[in-house]
Amino acid sequence: MRKGEERSLAKKLWRATMARIHEELPSASFQMPSSGIVQATVCARSGKLPIAGLCDGVLKSEYFAEGTVPTESCDVHYQGMICQYTNLPASEPCPFKVGGVLELMPIEHPALQQSASVTQQITNPDGTVSNIAVPQNQTNTCPHTIEFMTQPGVEGIVEQQRLEIEAAIQAQAAAQAAASQPEGAPAPPPPTTATGQRSKN
Repeated sequence: MRKGEERSLAKKLWRATMARIHEELPSASFQMPSSGIVQATVCARSGKLPIAGLCDGVLKSEYFAEGTVPTESCDVHYQGMICQYTNLPASEPCPFKVGGVLELMPIEHPALQQSASVTQQITNPDGTVSNIAVPQNQTNTCPHTIEFMTQPGVEGIVEQQRLEIEAAIQAQAAAQAAASQPEGAPAPPPPTTATGQRSKN
């Protein structure tokens, strides 16, 4: 029997069993205890206290044992300076800061528990090669920290990232232009690169 079929059979058996148990019982709704349980509004994404203006569309009411209502504010919704390269809240020395609003990955997510950094080789203008430690995102903050930005040869990495940002912006603009074209209209010309040349597809 396949796993999906096993689940389906288990559901059917559970439903049949519970229906049999309850068939002689009167219908009744859940009775809220007179004490010890409180109701609070939280952000559905983080399960924490909502931030006005950021969590408004994802609020939900939850019941908590008295004394266990969340006290921390939502850490999934963010408004402030954002790193254009990583689309995460920008570190102070980040060279790609822009203002904006984000919905972040919960800090407990497994993707944030990966290795601390990877080593990337770059060729310096004088022909020498440098090994740059590029931090991996273990927090919801961009990796352009003071430690990262003060590494020898980091200028090459930053320039490479800047070019990637420009390419992404151009690709997005081209996609939007193509989507706005009437059906059957000629395709728009390819965007120009930073050097003024037409990009090749």
